[in-house]
Amino acid sequence: MRAGRWKEFFAGFVFPYKFLDAPEYAALLARSGLQAKRVELIARTMRQLGADGMAGWLRTTWMPWGQRVPAAQRDAFLAEVVAEYLARHPIGPDGDVCVAMVRLEVEAVRPAGA
Repeated sequence: MRAGRWKEFFAGFVFPYKFLDAPEYAALLARSGLQAKRVELIARTMRQLGADGMAGWLRTTWMPWGQRVPAAQRDAFLAEVVAEYLARHPIGPDGDVCVAMVRLEVEAVRPAGA
């Protein structure tokens, strides 16, 4: 987004997602009338099959970023993002690209009488 070639497409870009920690999510559930039974953030490694798998994942999950780049340039943008990521996190011997993530797992119920 900050590279000269792409910078113009991200002027005014606002991060579109909000990531809550477990207590914030539990409070949101309570405000919604639900009782949290379990709210956990679990570290995990997501695996994509090589550079092409990584590009496919970005294409389908990073749409707020990709859609800011004109369609004719989108593949080049994604290729550059993948190349930058792989420079820091090389493909493993199994051919996988590993991405450290945090998964939110929630179990909640609606209290009786609510």
